[in-house]
Amino acid sequence: MLFKDTDRLREYAQVGNVNFDSVKQTLRRVEEDYIIPVTGKALYDDLHTAFTTAANEADLSEERQKLLDMCRSVVGPMFCYSHLPKSDILVSDAGGRREETATSKTAFQYQNTNYREANLAEGEGATESLWRFLENNATDYPLWVDTAEYKDYKKLFIRTASEFDKLYKSAAPYRNFYAMRSKMEDVEQNTIRPILTAAVFDALKAKHIAGTAFSEKEAELMGKVKKAIAYYTVAFAVPFLNVKMDGNGLTVVSGITMTTRDADNHRTQAPDANLTRLERSCADNGRLWMKNAVDYLNANATDFTNWIVEEVNEDDETTFGGVGLFGMC
Repeated sequence: MLFKDTDRLREYAQVGNVNFDSVKQTLRRVEEDYIIPVTGKALYDDLHTAFTTAANEADLSEERQKLLDMCRSVVGPMFCYSHLPKSDILVSDAGGRREETATSKTAFQYQNTNYREANLAEGEGATESLWRFLENNATDYPLWVDTAEYKDYKKLFIRTASEFDKLYKSAAPYRNFYAMRSKMEDVEQNTIRPILTAAVFDALKAKHIAGTAFSEKEAELMGKVKKAIAYYTVAFAVPFLNVKMDGNGLTVVSGITMTTRDADNHRTQAPDANLTRLERSCADNGRLWMKNAVDYLNANATDFTNWIVEEVNEDDETTFGGVGLFGMC
């Protein structure tokens, strides 16, 4: 763990007088679920070992102290988000019991919900900051550069939730981005690459992964391509986001909410017609941005020597990965 006592935990988490021994398991789980997927196990183990063996964390190298602070900024709020449901009751031989005194009352359900949501949002933002910190200081953390997590992070044109949010606005960009990320790879390889051609796509991808600066016109082209990727990703992902697969089989959001929280009672599953319009709208926007990209390549063919100018049928939706790819008529 990256904490040794409650005093330090309280600097990063809004908690009261908790028994540190009783929360260790939650802290371990939070670090495994939210830190290692970003840093990779090698870098995490290096930091954890150095922190555990150091008599004083001030003795750590400057690089490790900075990384420790960034990781704790994620762990703190994510611990609050994860631990609160477990702390509502205490289990003994008499069963589950909640504690309440004359001066300390049990929080209302809406307060618990607001507390968890606020901590989740803070933790998600801190995770984005951790990604950016490692990206901007990659030379200081060679163990990260050698990880599968780093390679996975580098391979997509749109790398982070904050970048995706600039291209396609949503109420929960972090959660949506990671829910749709696997579809984004499908979009890049099966829709964008055939349109740009393998030669152009692979050249841009190689520069992107290597961190080589794009030329002014390559950057202009990538702006159009990223917009297309964002729209296509939403169009592809909507059917999957609407259905949950778990131990209960395939389920969707219930039209009836059973909660005392008004904000939840006003939310229900979108009708199929709305979902279909969203898919079609996003697919159409993706197609238009890809047409824009192809037009730009044709107009600047001398700057993209691996692009072959071709006459295309602008009315053919499938030329630019149109709605036909989604099986919608």
